[in-house]
Amino acid sequence: ISLVYGCNFDWFGHGTAILSIVVGRDNSSGCVGVTPKLQNVKVASICSDASGTFNRHEAIWSAIEALSFGDVLLIEDQIESEGNYPESLGGYGVGPYQNLPVEFDNEIFKAIQYATSNAKLITVIEAAGKGEIDLDVFESSSSIYWGKEDSGAIIVAAASVPPTRRATSYTPLVTNYGGRIDCYSWGEQICVAGDGTHGSGRQEYVQGFGGTSGAAAIIAGAALALQGIAQANNLVPANSKGRFSPSELRSLLKNPNTGTSSKDPVNDKIGVMPDLLQILTNSLKLTVP
Repeated sequence: ISLVYGCNFDWFGHGTAILSIVVGRDNSSGCVGVTPKLQNVKVASICSDASGTFNRHEAIWSAIEALSFGDVLLIEDQIESEGNYPESLGGYGVGPYQNLPVEFDNEIFKAIQYATSNAKLITVIEAAGKGEIDLDVFESSSSIYWGKEDSGAIIVAAASVPPTRRATSYTPLVTNYGGRIDCYSWGEQICVAGDGTHGSGRQEYVQGFGGTSGAAAIIAGAALALQGIAQANNLVPANSKGRFSPSELRSLLKNPNTGTSSKDPVNDKIGVMPDLLQILTNSLKLTVP
């Protein structure tokens, strides 16, 4: 694992947890990641120096520059945005709202859009954030792109373990939701390495990690698994790496015909949880042993 930008300043337990969900080694110890045989992992810290100064833009751009067609960029962050969430719809009116998807930042939005464009063709997995906001009715006053353009990212929400209800304030975790959410995964009871918090416990294992951080990491693993399967089976012969484009991969992961609906889809508004077996057998027509 190589650092391509920033300083390993803080949140060690959280970062370790995320990496373990995706690439935790299958070594009979602790937990196993979704894609434990992944051979090339790069990370970028939003802390630009030893003082912990944030620079999200440089971190994301550095990650994009270090990746190429068919790679997967997982963004584990959330931001604050000014806007109006009508009180009649559960908000508190005009003001700052926290824990929104990072693409509410205009510069980050354009970076993600560039990453997923034909210029780079990088698949971007973006955590929905834990603001518990209906993104369909939130009117942002600080983002000129949200709701008007598509960044191309796969935005991931969190749900409880079966019966997979959308995470709300009445459960141990929360998630944003709305029509822009592409898919969801479990956001609780995830076994990880690291303490799973903002602490420094890199040498621990916990079974209670979750939130959109955990859900997005699971979907990133699923995306990487599909890229590896595509390459191994020559499913996309039209390109040199044999991998899916960001739009192709998003279509596979959000397809309601090969995913698990939440308990109350109309009100949950978090899409489906991708079922890799169904994607492989029904969408890709592969025979699975």
